[in-house]
Amino acid sequence: MAQKKHTSTGADAFKTGQADNESIRLLLVEDNPGDVRLVHEMLRGWPSIMLETSGCLADCMARLNRRGIGLVLLDLGLPDSDGIETLTSVARAFPNVPVVALTGNDDVETALKAVRAGAQDYLPKGIVTPEILQRTIRYAIKRKQSEESLRESEEKYRELVENLNEVIFTVDTGGNIRYVSTPVRRLTGYESEELTGRRFSEFIYPDDLPCLESIFSATLEGRQESCEFRYYASNGNVRWASISVHSAIGRNGVEGVRGIFSDITERHYAGEEKAMLEEQLQHSQKVDAIGRLAGGIAHDFNNMLSVILGYAEMLHAQLKDEGSLREKVDKILEAARHSAMLTRQLLAFSRRQTLQPEVLNLNTVLLNFEKMLQRLMGEDIEMKLVLSEGLGRIMADPGQIEQVLMNLSVNARDAMPQGGRLVFETLNTEFDEAGAHCHAGVKPGKYVMLVITDTGCGMDKNVLSHIFEPFFTTKEEGKGTGLGLSTVYGIIKQSNGHIRVYSEPGKGASFRIYLPVTQAEFPGEKEKSKEDEQKGCGESILVIEDVESLRTLFETIFTNLNYKVTTAQNGREALLLIEEKGLNPDIVITDVVMPGMSGFALVERLRSTHPGLKVLFMSGYTDGDILHHGALKPGTPFIQKPFKINDIAAKVREILKCDNT
Repeated sequence: MAQKKHTSTGADAFKTGQADNESIRLLLVEDNPGDVRLVHEMLRGWPSIMLETSGCLADCMARLNRRGIGLVLLDLGLPDSDGIETLTSVARAFPNVPVVALTGNDDVETALKAVRAGAQDYLPKGIVTPEILQRTIRYAIKRKQSEESLRESEEKYRELVENLNEVIFTVDTGGNIRYVSTPVRRLTGYESEELTGRRFSEFIYPDDLPCLESIFSATLEGRQESCEFRYYASNGNVRWASISVHSAIGRNGVEGVRGIFSDITERHYAGEEKAMLEEQLQHSQKVDAIGRLAGGIAHDFNNMLSVILGYAEMLHAQLKDEGSLREKVDKILEAARHSAMLTRQLLAFSRRQTLQPEVLNLNTVLLNFEKMLQRLMGEDIEMKLVLSEGLGRIMADPGQIEQVLMNLSVNARDAMPQGGRLVFETLNTEFDEAGAHCHAGVKPGKYVMLVITDTGCGMDKNVLSHIFEPFFTTKEEGKGTGLGLSTVYGIIKQSNGHIRVYSEPGKGASFRIYLPVTQAEFPGEKEKSKEDEQKGCGESILVIEDVESLRTLFETIFTNLNYKVTTAQNGREALLLIEEKGLNPDIVITDVVMPGMSGFALVERLRSTHPGLKVLFMSGYTDGDILHHGALKPGTPFIQKPFKINDIAAKVREILKCDNT
C-alpha cells in the first residue's frame, strides 16, 4: 500500500475511521534487544505502523526534535535516565506527542505516577500481548486527539467570548465576583483580574443596588431575570448597563448567578436625555471657546500685572519708613496680587493652566491659604483648622490644591447663608486590600486625608448622585455654572486621588479627599534673606520681550541687581545682536509667545551655535498646549507672569549658579 504523507502527531494521523489506513511513525525507546524484537513481532501484522527504535533518552529527544513521530513507546529504565523523570522529560518537551509507558514494574502507584506525569497509558511488560499493545496504541492516539479537539474548542470559545460586545460574568451566593470575561475592560475600563474576588455591590450605583439584589435573589430561586441599572466605570463616571441572569448550577446545586452584562449608556440617553447631552455639549464648547479667549486676555493682563507688581515692589522697597505713602503702595501690591490670583482661577476654570506638581505638605498649604479663606467666608462663618502632626507628603500642583480649597469653601459658604461653621481637618490614613475593595477605583496604600465639613443645609440622595457631574447645580439660574465641584473632582483625579462626600438634609456636608503619599523629598529650601544674595556678579543678560514697558522694567530690575542688561523686542533683533554684533550673554530671558518668532524657535537657533546657552522662558500664557508643544520639556527653566522681583531674581541666580563673593 502506498504510504500517505504523515503528520507531526499521532492524534492528527489517526482520525476517526482512518486508524488502520494511514501510516504512523512509532518510536520504541528500549535498550533491551529482546524486548525490541518482541515489540517488532507484535506489530508485524499492522502495515500502517512504521516502527523506529532508540536505545537511550538523548537519541529519543533528538528524533522527536526532527518531528514526524506519531507515538512513543517509552521504557522507564534507560541507560541515561531512569524512572518517572524519563517520562516527564519527554512529556514536557513534546506535549502534542502521545506517550505510552513501558516498564517491568506493574504496581498501581507507579501507573498513577506515569499518568500524572503525562503518559496516555501504562503497560507492564509482563502482560503485553499483540492485541493489548495494538489496542493501547489506538486508545492513546485517539485520547490525544480528543484532548487536542477539546483544546481547540476551548480556544475557539475563548476567542468568541473575548470578541463579544457583552461581558459574561459569574457571582457567587455571597455576592463576590468569581468570573468576568475580558471584554469588561473595553466596556468599563477595569481588567477582569481587578474585579475577580471583589463584591459586585462596590461598583453599583447606590440607588440601584436594592433592585439588583432583589433580582439576584430571585435568580437563586431558579428564575431568569433581567434589569437595567447604573454602575461606576473605572474613571468614576456613572454609566448605564443591562443584565440578563440565571442561576449557576454546580456540583453542590445552585452556586450563584451567571449572566450577560451590556453597556447601554448611549442607548439610555436617547430622546430627551440625548437632547440634554447635546445641550451640555454645546455649553461645553462655548465654555471651551471662552477659555481660549480667556487665555489670550490673560497673556496681556499678566504682562500688565508684571509691570504693576514690579514697579510697586521697587517703590515699596525704597519707602523704608512706615507711613501713609507706603500703606498706599501696600494696597496697590495687594490688589495686583489678588488680580493675578483671579486670572489663575479663570484659567483653572477653563482648564488651561500648566500643571507644575510639587512635593507639598497639606498643612502648610492650608496655613498659607487660611487668611484668604477667612476673608472669603466672611464674619458670620467660624473657620477652624485641625491639622495632624507628622502629615505625609503629597505630589500635587499647589495652585490646583488652592483651587480645590477655594471651590469647596465657596460651596460651603453658599450652603450656610445664615452663618455656620467650616472645619478643615488633615490626617494620615491607609487603605489595606480589604479597605480598598470597599471603594471602587482606590488602590491599597498610604494616603493623606483632607476632610472639609460644614454645618450647612446638606444634600439629599438625588443631589448627591449628581454632585460631581458637569453643569449640575442646585442654584437658581445665573447664580452658578455647575462647574465648581466637577473641577474639584477633575483636579483630585489628576492628582491620583479620590474624593467622597457624605451629607443629609439639614445636617451639613463632609467632603473627604484622599491624596496618595509620596516618598519624594522636599526640594532644598531656598535661603531667603539679604538682598545681596539675589544680586549678580556682573553677568550679561539678554532679555527678549515684545512689550516695551516690560522691557524697561526688566532693564531696571536687573541693572539694580548688578547685571549687564541688553534688551530686544523680538527674536530677529536678538539674533542680530548675537550673530552679527557678537553679543555673548551669560543667560537669555525670553518670552514664549512673540510676533514673528517664538521664544522656542529663537532658542533652538541660538543653541545650534551656542550649545551651552543658559535660558529662562517666561509667559503670561498658561495653556499646556502652548507651553508643552514639543518644546518646553520637564525641568526646563520657566517662570509664570506675573512674578515677584525676588522670584525672578532667585530663578536667574539659580540658573547661573554663581556664588556672590
